[in-house]
Amino acid sequence: MVEQNLINRQTLLDLVDNPCFIVNQHLQVCAWNQAASNYFNYLEDNITDCNFFDLNLDPKLPFSKTELLEALTKSSKKDTLCFEDGFTRCELHVITDNTATHSQIIIKVKPYLLCEDQEKLNLLQNIIDNLPEYVYWKNTELEYQGGNARMIAELGFDNLNDFIGKTDSCFGWGNERIEILKKIDKEVILSKKSHTSTEEVTFSSGKIKTLKTSKIPLENCKNQVIGILGISTDISNEQKNNDNQQALINRLIDNLPEYVYWKNTNLEYQGGNLLVAQMLGLKTSKDMIGKTDLDFNWSIERIQELNSIDNQIISSGEMHTNTEDVLFPGVQQTQTLKTSKIPLKNDKGDIIGILGISTDITEQKNIERKLAEAKNLTEQTACAKAEFVANVSHDIQTPMHGIASIMTMLTRMPYNEKQAPFIKKLNQAIKRLSKLISEVLDFSKLEKNQFEIKLQSTNLRNVIEENFIFVEPLADKRGVRLELDCPDTVPRHFNSDPHLLGRILGNLLANAVKFTHDGFVKVKAECISETATMAQIKISVTDTGIGIPPDKLKFIFEPFARVGLSDSSRYKGTGLGLAITKKLVARLGGTIEVQSKLEQGSTFTCVFTFDKQTYKIQDKLTALD
Repeated sequence: MVEQNLINRQTLLDLVDNPCFIVNQHLQVCAWNQAASNYFNYLEDNITDCNFFDLNLDPKLPFSKTELLEALTKSSKKDTLCFEDGFTRCELHVITDNTATHSQIIIKVKPYLLCEDQEKLNLLQNIIDNLPEYVYWKNTELEYQGGNARMIAELGFDNLNDFIGKTDSCFGWGNERIEILKKIDKEVILSKKSHTSTEEVTFSSGKIKTLKTSKIPLENCKNQVIGILGISTDISNEQKNNDNQQALINRLIDNLPEYVYWKNTNLEYQGGNLLVAQMLGLKTSKDMIGKTDLDFNWSIERIQELNSIDNQIISSGEMHTNTEDVLFPGVQQTQTLKTSKIPLKNDKGDIIGILGISTDITEQKNIERKLAEAKNLTEQTACAKAEFVANVSHDIQTPMHGIASIMTMLTRMPYNEKQAPFIKKLNQAIKRLSKLISEVLDFSKLEKNQFEIKLQSTNLRNVIEENFIFVEPLADKRGVRLELDCPDTVPRHFNSDPHLLGRILGNLLANAVKFTHDGFVKVKAECISETATMAQIKISVTDTGIGIPPDKLKFIFEPFARVGLSDSSRYKGTGLGLAITKKLVARLGGTIEVQSKLEQGSTFTCVFTFDKQTYKIQDKLTALD
C-alpha cells in the first residue's frame, strides 16, 4: 500500500511542468520530478534522503537554508511561502499530518525562463544574440545568469547552460582584474547607479580587445536590485585610430621649438614634449608623468614661485605670462624664457589642470641688449658730435658777427665801380655763411631736444602772409606766382607756437621758390575735422618746380640730403632745411609727408591738431574791438 502511494505520488509529481521537490521536516529529499532532473541537469543519481541544501543546485535558488527554516517556523500548515530573485520564483507548500509530527514540504521551482512568456523570452534572447555588443547579466552573488551568444563564445563556452552560474574567477583573469570587476559590480548594486569604463581585455582565445563597458543595476517589480546588466562594445579599431592620432599629435608636439607641458590640479606633470623632458634631465616625455617640480633640482624659492603661479591660474581661470632666466637641471644651461600658462578645461568647462608653453628668447634678448648698447653708444656719439658742432658754430659765429659789422661799414664808405662787384659778392658770402651757421645751430638744438616751445594764440593766415613777404623778392625775380587758399572754415586762432610754425612754413616756401623757375607756389590750409575743443588742420605747400626723383623721396628728410650731387652748385644750401622742418613739425605734434613728380613739381603736406579753447576767447576779444 505504501509503495503504491509512493508510485502515485511520483506519477503526480511528473505531471507537474515545473521542477518540484518533496522534503521532510529535516530537509531530506523524499521525491523529485522529471522536470527537476531536466532543469538541474546533473540530478541523475539517487538523491533520496540527501539534504536538500547539500545538492549544490545550479542555478541557485532564491533562498538559503536559514531563510527557509525561519519561514517554516513562522508559517502555519495552510501557508504557501514564496521566494523570488528576478530569475527564479519558488513556492513552498507545507503538508502536516494530524499529529503534527510528520511534515513534508513541496518545493515548486518556477524559473522565469519556463513561464508563460517563454516565446517572448526566446525572441528576446534571439535579439540579444544578434547584437554586435557583448551582453550579460549577473545576480547579486555576481554569478552570471545569462548572456548573448557573442559573449558566451568569446569566453570559450558552447552553450548558455555551461555559462550560467560562473563567476569572473572562472575565466583565467588575474586577481587584480577580478577584484576591480568585483568592486565595480558591488558599487553598481549598492549605489543603484550605472558605471562606464574602458579597458583592454584578454579573452581565453588570446585575443586582446579594447572594450567600453556600461553596467546598470537590474531591479525586480518591487524596485529591489537583483543583479547587474553589462553591455561591452568593442572599440579596438576606434582606439587604434585614437592611438594613431595621439602618436601623430605627440610627434607634432615633439617637433615644436617651444617647451610644451601640462599638469593636473595637483600640479603633477601629465605630459610634455621631448624638449622639456631633456631639459629636465629625463630620457623621454613619459618619464615626466606623475612628477612634480619638487622632483627636479630647482631651488625652494623657484618651486614656491611656480606653485604659486600654477595655483593662481587654477583658482582664477586666467592666463599668466612672464619672462625669466631659467637654469635647466638637465643641461645646466641658463636660458631666457617667455612662458604663457593657461587653464586646461574639460567638456563641462571645469578646470582640470594647466598648459604651459615656454619660448626660448635668449638670442632675441642678446640682440636687444646689443642693440641697446649700440643705441646708447650712438646717442653718446651724436651728443658729442652735436655738442662739438654747437661749440664750433658758436666759436665761428662770434668773428662772423665782426665780419658782418665790418661789411656793413664798408658798404657805407665810398668805393669805386671796380670795387663794387667784390663788395657785393663778399656781402652775399657773409649772408650765406651766417645762414649756414644758424641752420647748424638750430639742428644741433633739435638733436639735443633744446628747442623751446612757447604756446600762444596763433593766427594761421597772418603766419602765412608774413612768410610770403620773405620769399616775394626771389619769386618776383623768377616770375613765380604766390597763391594762398585759406577759407573761412579754417579757425582764425588756435593754440600753437607762431615762431616755430613760421619757421616750418618759411623753410617750405623758401625751398619751393628756390626749385621753381616758372609757374606758381601755392599754400593751402583746410580743416580736416573739428570738435568743440580741437581742430585738425592740414597745410600744404605746392610748387611747379623741378620735382624730386622717386629714389630720393624716402631720404628727402634726412640731414644733408640733396636731390642730386650735380645740383649742389646750382642750388646752394646745407641740406639741413627739410631735416629741421621735419623735427619742428614733430615738436608741434604734427606729421609731414611729400608727393612729387619729376619735372612737374612737389607738394609738402603737414597735419597738426591744435587746441581751440584759446582762440575762442581771442575771437570774442576781437569782436569786441
